[in-house]
Amino acid sequence: VRVNPAWEKQTGLRAADVVNKPFSKLFPQPYKNILEIYGREVDNRQAEWFEIYFADLDAWFESTVIPLEDDHYMNLGMNTTERKLNQERQSY
Repeated sequence: VRVNPAWEKQTGLRAADVVNKPFSKLFPQPYKNILEIYGREVDNRQAEWFEIYFADLDAWFESTVIPLEDDHYMNLGMNTTERKLNQERQSY
């Protein structure tokens, strides 16, 4: 995993604690779902949007996976927890 300062702010995790560590070790709970999404992206070579809950962070994220060259990808994500909580409050 490689991250930037925006990722640190959105997740509350320090880059020094996560850089070069396997994603499966950092977030074991949603790992299977994300692995399936990334697998489709690698196979199809098309960007894919998804929304996922990270129980370890108690947070929701929207994310777009974008294929790059040589089986690399870029993930653009945004913490959407506040929006999700507001939507839940409004639905009651």
